[in-house]
Order: sequence, then structure tokens, then C-alpha cells
Amino acid sequence: MILEEAAYCDEGFFYETVAPILSVGSASLVAISTLTSEINFYTRLIKMQDPSTGRPLFVTRSIELCCEKCKEDGKSHECVHMLHLVPSWQSQERHRKLHVMMQVRLFSMSVN
Repeated sequence: MILEEAAYCDEGFFYETVAPILSVGSASLVAISTLTSEINFYTRLIKMQDPSTGRPLFVTRSIELCCEKCKEDGKSHECVHMLHLVPSWQSQERHRKLHVMMQVRLFSMSVN
């Protein structure tokens, strides 16, 4: 099962639909999302540990496309220094175009 933008999935959907499917045979879950905060359902879910082993319940791979310096300078939305890490299933060119689109949003927010 693949969940796109899993951080925005309703908890009820996870417990009523996703969790039962995961109990069947060799079912797997690939959950892709932008982490929006430390308290959303998805973030809490990926940090869960198996109480009997103390090991994480999920294997996670975190890809950040903003370098530490830009984060520290409050320029996360402008950073292009980590685009070489764009996952193989995504397009670097589309990320570049998205960056341009986000500039329009940031400009309109600053004008209002």
C-alpha cells in the first residue's frame, strides 16, 4: 500500500483501512510525506517503537532538501543546495519549477 502525503491522512483512515491491510500476509506500507510538525499523526507513527524489542516499528528514510545553513538563516524556502538529493522517483526539474511557484506564494503572503 502506498500513502502519498501520509501526514495529512486521517487517523481514522489509518486505523480502519491501512492497519487491517498490514495484518494480511506480506502486505507492506510505503508512506511518503512532508513532515509538517513533530505532533502530526504521521510523525508520531514513524517514531513508534515495538515495546517488546525497543526497535522502531517502521524503517524510515528522511530526505531533506534544505541545507543546515539555509535553515539557520531562515531561508529554507529558497535553498537549492540539496537538490542533488531529490529521490530517483521525483524530477529535479519539477522541484526547480516548484521552487519558482513557491516564490509567487511567498511574495503574495508578504504583500497581504
